[in-house]
Amino acid sequence: MRKENLMALLAQEAVGNKTQRFKKLWRTYLLDERFLYDCFQMLKDAAPGVDGVVIKDYDVNLLANIKKLANNLSTWSYRPTNVKRVWIPKKGGKLRPLGIPTVEDKIVQMACKRVLEAIYEGSFNPISYGFRPKRSCHMALHQVSWDLNRENVSTVVDMDIEKCFDSIDHKMLLKVIEVRVDDKDLIRLLVRMLRTGSMDGSKYTPAGTIGTPQGSVLSPLLANIYLHYIIDVWFMKEFKAKQKKYGFCSIVRYADDFVACFEHPAIASLFVNQLKHRLSLSLLKVAKDKCRMVSMGKRVDAQRRNHRGNSFNFLGFTFYNTKTRSGAYTARLKTSKDNMSSKLKAMSTYIKKARSTLPIKEWWKVVVAKVKGHIQYFGVSGNFRQISAYVYWTKEIAFKYANRRSQKRSYNWEQFNRFVEFNPLPTPTIKYNLWENPCAKLNLAS
Repeated sequence: MRKENLMALLAQEAVGNKTQRFKKLWRTYLLDERFLYDCFQMLKDAAPGVDGVVIKDYDVNLLANIKKLANNLSTWSYRPTNVKRVWIPKKGGKLRPLGIPTVEDKIVQMACKRVLEAIYEGSFNPISYGFRPKRSCHMALHQVSWDLNRENVSTVVDMDIEKCFDSIDHKMLLKVIEVRVDDKDLIRLLVRMLRTGSMDGSKYTPAGTIGTPQGSVLSPLLANIYLHYIIDVWFMKEFKAKQKKYGFCSIVRYADDFVACFEHPAIASLFVNQLKHRLSLSLLKVAKDKCRMVSMGKRVDAQRRNHRGNSFNFLGFTFYNTKTRSGAYTARLKTSKDNMSSKLKAMSTYIKKARSTLPIKEWWKVVVAKVKGHIQYFGVSGNFRQISAYVYWTKEIAFKYANRRSQKRSYNWEQFNRFVEFNPLPTPTIKYNLWENPCAKLNLAS
């Protein structure tokens, strides 16, 4: 039987019996050359690890390399290579560490990911949206918007876990994985992966007892499994199951960023206090600048309080209170100011560098692609004005730097508009409708 069919049967069995512990996963999947070959085909071309080998290099002698890898795994001579540490900028001028594994390590991680995902995907709660198949940021935003506009919500809790990936305790992670996995060999391999050190240039840093490196193929799934037991299962048991007593409550989690909606402020406060305590027991803590209780929702408007200035940010958008044309309450969202500013700054930086080395037709193609991607993500119901502003300012920035290639003016507005007419920027368009029932979209996705 093909491995694809075996994976489907594994997922079906996991859904049918959510308390079953699975055995012989290592021998059935990770030692199979065909399965490892399929995992290689799923990898995307990316930066090389510490060995400098890229996917094209590994593909030259692929069958021999896969056979050698399967043999190394079966004899336990395989050991993950130290990850290559790189730093990428994040908000606030800080840097985020990323660990880039070698191609061979990515294949093994992908194999582990497929096996664990088949087992756990059916167990994950619908409140979790991050790094899951057939789920997206838009679905998470859609659910938050629906709760605010259709349910009896008065208080929103906006929270983010500080350095979540770097703070996951290895012992606790393996303990929650063993809830569904009864395979000592697979657990042994996961331990080796978690204990892999990193190389930052020529500086070696050994792995500690906490943290999963961001940049790994497997890390998002491991974090989801960990937070499933720490947050999702706990919330469903302690709050969602007690809605008759507590009133309406919901939570939408995208990886380590989540938003909770409550009917009563007192229950929201109870949630915050209990969750902070629970996270501390798991060596996690809430980010100081991302823990807010905001008055929002239909219930706030019914109490006739002035909360129009209240807002919160989630996944690059700002949710805010407003009114419809008929005067009814509605919660809408728009591109957050920080996100708009950073996107325009990044566009300005790119054009400023590219204009001196590339002809305008070449760097304009990249600008068009960037604008298209921006509209694809931020083009949601109620955000037309913001994506139109992004397109407008992108054009202004391009005109500004197109005229700085020399002391002589390259374009006037008439000439530039003619160029844009024949090489148009994408038209601002709403790509995602937030007014439909989100359950319908989930049913279509499944």
